[in-house]
Amino acid sequence: MAPKKRSLVWKHFDKINIDTSVCRHCSKHIKAHSSTTNLLSHLKSLHPGNLAEDINSGDGGGDDNEMEFHTEVVVVNPNDSGDGMTRISSKSKKRHGSYSGAVLNYDKLVVPMTMRSVYWKCFGFPADADDEILTKDRIVCLLCKTTIQYNRNTSNLRIHLQNKHPEELMQIELETPPRKSQDSSSQKIKKVSKRLKDMGNMYSTALNGSIVMGNNEHQGVSGFVTKSEGESTNQSSGKSQVTLVVPGMGEQNCTIESLHPFMIPVESKNVCDAITEFIVMDMQQPDVVEGRGFQRLIATLKSPCEIPSKTKLVEEVIPRVYEHHREGIQDVVRSLKREVSLAVEEWESSSKESYVTFSICYQEGDDNINNRVLTTVHCPPMVDSTFWDNFLDNLFADWGLKFEKVKAVVCGSCRSDLISCILNKGFTVLPCLVHVLQDVCTKVCFEQDDVKDILSKCRSLIYMIYKHSNALAALRIQDHLMSLEETPLVADYPKVWISTYTMIESMVARRQIIPTILENIDSSSFDRDVLSISDQDWTLLEDVLSVLEPFKVTMMTLSEEKAPLMSLLKPLLWQLLSCHLQAKDEDSVNAQVFKVALKTLLSEKYSDPTVSKLLQIATTLDPRFKSLPTTAEEAKTVLDGPIKEALIRLIDESPGDIKAIVEETPEKKKPRLLGMVMLLGDMSPGVPTNTMSTQDRASLEIVQYQSEPTATLDQCPVNWWSRIATKCPNLARIAAQYTCVPATTLPPSRIPAEAHIAYHIKRANLSPETVDRMLFLHSNHSV
Repeated sequence: MAPKKRSLVWKHFDKINIDTSVCRHCSKHIKAHSSTTNLLSHLKSLHPGNLAEDINSGDGGGDDNEMEFHTEVVVVNPNDSGDGMTRISSKSKKRHGSYSGAVLNYDKLVVPMTMRSVYWKCFGFPADADDEILTKDRIVCLLCKTTIQYNRNTSNLRIHLQNKHPEELMQIELETPPRKSQDSSSQKIKKVSKRLKDMGNMYSTALNGSIVMGNNEHQGVSGFVTKSEGESTNQSSGKSQVTLVVPGMGEQNCTIESLHPFMIPVESKNVCDAITEFIVMDMQQPDVVEGRGFQRLIATLKSPCEIPSKTKLVEEVIPRVYEHHREGIQDVVRSLKREVSLAVEEWESSSKESYVTFSICYQEGDDNINNRVLTTVHCPPMVDSTFWDNFLDNLFADWGLKFEKVKAVVCGSCRSDLISCILNKGFTVLPCLVHVLQDVCTKVCFEQDDVKDILSKCRSLIYMIYKHSNALAALRIQDHLMSLEETPLVADYPKVWISTYTMIESMVARRQIIPTILENIDSSSFDRDVLSISDQDWTLLEDVLSVLEPFKVTMMTLSEEKAPLMSLLKPLLWQLLSCHLQAKDEDSVNAQVFKVALKTLLSEKYSDPTVSKLLQIATTLDPRFKSLPTTAEEAKTVLDGPIKEALIRLIDESPGDIKAIVEETPEKKKPRLLGMVMLLGDMSPGVPTNTMSTQDRASLEIVQYQSEPTATLDQCPVNWWSRIATKCPNLARIAAQYTCVPATTLPPSRIPAEAHIAYHIKRANLSPETVDRMLFLHSNHSV
């Protein structure tokens, strides 16, 4: 068996017991249990001469196991096609073992390219001659060869430099350029988050203004809490150790006891906090806590426990959460420098009261579109333009918005008083596409007398089938035989037109089996003649399906978009009006009537000249549609007209931020060129210059944009412009003014029929005293 290797520091110490050693030079007792770090530090601080003498003489303290090796520091680059290493330094040195107790036999030190912190200049992972990292739990300091533990972050690295090498640490941090600010309001949001943490509230506000909630697999902070690799508990302190992965901040080691209450895993969370989270995220009524079934459920999951009362939730918990997080999002909105868009959505509660929700849409960074709900206001019966005028003034003042920064207002409302007030403010009102489709489909098709009667019969038949078990069993059997399980027969929700379309589609698919299913129902339960659907009725329903099918595809397209922008509207409307709604000879009379009416009403919705110009500019600046043959002439006119004019104004207003896009003369030739100009003056007209007129700069950027390949339809225009911004910096800034305007007031997640209906029902049931706060918290907790 090989003799145990010992560090050279033991030449200067005697071991008293398992935890303590005594110095032979000064008789001082030093704690040293499993490593020699404290012993080495003592020698460096009080007896550096003795340590240096041993190192220079090569004395290993009587041990015969000293190792001669070549220390080489390299940076691992996994993407490099070569050997994957970048040499930093090379140095030969004798080593007598590790100072941490366990000896690390390594040939070189490597630093993976993913380790980008500046502190890695002084550290490396031990590796063999083939550059294979031996362990990722230990790292070695290049300055003193001390082996320290690596906890998946750079905290230990900086602490070691601060304690052992303060001058090198100061030099590194002085040479490091300041970090690029991720958001102009990051410092404010950090202060708000810290204050919320100190208050012990269960919510926290992210840097982008979203409300982060625990146990949310997409946005929740508690979803980022994991156990530390290697060990899950700290034996010395008896506290559970976790690694907290914070987006944008990396991993942080901490104890469960030190975590913000909302970051604690669900089993350790306060019952009141968990219930509040449930109510906000699922948009439940606060009085759910008073139900006996809910109370028994909570008692079963966690007993004993204290359930907050409805009064406490409504008057204390929810208002506190709302006020603090409103402040955080308010700071974000006030710090916005770019253009924004405003969204106005009108809706009706279950008690037939009218409400309007106001939200803001803006571009954050170079490739992210955010939507934040600002407030929800109740509309009294006798409301005029004066009310809305005062309300909008207060809204803009409260949130720090500027009227000139609002590019457009996406309106999902038919209130003439509200629309006229918005127009009087000088805003461009862009109709919400989902609201427009709901309006035109309902008026033209579903409210047509014959169709309305047939829809009433369909709803009654579905009710009768689900009421009688025999008929329902027959329906299940027939659905299985016809492979219709994925399209169940369910009644519609008239306030969401796509659900009515789906109901008609399901009925037509079961046209042949409906009479057979009805035979399983007692004839005394209903009048068959009244509920019977004739062949003429079935034909009318088929006409409705064929006419509205393009609208269904349009809704699916919007729901599939990451951010459905208004640049989609021009191509979609052109395709609907010129192709799908064009009456054909083979169409039935009813289908032709529907198409003409739909085409007329849809054209009127977007007939305003200001809206048409806005949509044309947005479509022209969308890289997916810039080369469409149907809009080629209009795009050329817009590029040479309003877009070029906006470019010239932008370049003139900010000359200091604009760089000429020309071939620059090499730096080494600059002195010679300047000397020739000084001697000869203007005698040589062929001397190139780096200056261009504003007109030429604008034209050059437009030509550069046109020469770029057209983006595919599945590409995001916001991401495309962020990549091309270096070539067309000014045009990219103009495009950003239009990419912040959505095509609809609904986020993509709410456009599918099931999600739309569920949200509509929950929102309609909110009580007046909590509706504003609940919609704010629910809508802003994730994007």
